[in-house]
Amino acid sequence: MGHLGFMTDSQISSSTLATVIVNFRTADLTLRAVEALLPEIDGIDGEVYVVDNDSGDESFERLSEAVESRQWSGRVSVLRSDHNGGFGYGVNAGVWRALQSPRPPRYIYVLNSDGFPNRNAVRELIAVLDQRPEIGIVGSEVRAIVGEHRVGAFRFPTLFSEFEGTINLGPVSRLLRRWIVSRPPPAESREVDWVSGTSFMVRREVFDTVGLFDDGFFLYFEEIDFCKRARNRGFKSAFVPQSSVQHIGAVSTQMERNDRPMPEYWFASRRRYFTKHHGPAYAAVCDALWITGFSVARVRLKLQGRTDDAKPHMLRDFIKYNVPRSMGLRSRKPSNA
Repeated sequence: MGHLGFMTDSQISSSTLATVIVNFRTADLTLRAVEALLPEIDGIDGEVYVVDNDSGDESFERLSEAVESRQWSGRVSVLRSDHNGGFGYGVNAGVWRALQSPRPPRYIYVLNSDGFPNRNAVRELIAVLDQRPEIGIVGSEVRAIVGEHRVGAFRFPTLFSEFEGTINLGPVSRLLRRWIVSRPPPAESREVDWVSGTSFMVRREVFDTVGLFDDGFFLYFEEIDFCKRARNRGFKSAFVPQSSVQHIGAVSTQMERNDRPMPEYWFASRRRYFTKHHGPAYAAVCDALWITGFSVARVRLKLQGRTDDAKPHMLRDFIKYNVPRSMGLRSRKPSNA
């Protein structure tokens, strides 16, 4: 992901903001997201790009017709991706279109198709980027539609977090608290390692320097990778709690359902991240610690007579996917692939 050769502000007339929303078989929710977004960007110069990621269910036609019938065509464009290359691939299609426009934006806002910005969510992100030139990426607090669950501030995953996250044991979590990935949302804007891909905004110079998303990540870990690459090139990320979005979550993937096995692309994305940024030996140690922590937690739950809420065949599929790769061998696909 090298330099993309985008023009500088001295060579062009910039708009303020381009928004990219990737749709995959969620046309109704995508339209709801656009409806929630438009009042929040009223008066802000720029366009909205809805990218249909080759849904194959007439989403493109439905979205295009809705944009026309609701008279959004002056503000919203619907793009057709040539194939479903994953979330990062779809984001790249919208970002590329925005950056190649006659008036490329200063900032690019990526919003999930099941994310609904609350009041001033977009303007709060813009304000931080306007005021803090050292910040390249900002993200919102993500609030569940139902319940009190809130996320948005994260650390980069490490071998310590792989163990802590699977063993799920109080004394271990206290010992390794500085490596826990998910941090309690702070009350004020704060620099963090990475922010949620549900709602985040990127300075155009980040794309110019770092490149687009790595579409080798089909789904999951792509925003972690992007923030990591940006950090390596001197661009910081910040969590902005004054900006919040309501989020349904996992509509396209059904990942939140514990009765379904973990999809292969999660294993692939996780391994790609650790291997890419830390090397295969580090990834192998992460695998061993994950397996150890997960196994100990399952034994503890069984001895305590408590319900195990892990996905079906999780340990088996994890071992099938990762261990042969650590040994340089080809593996069979997980049972749900």
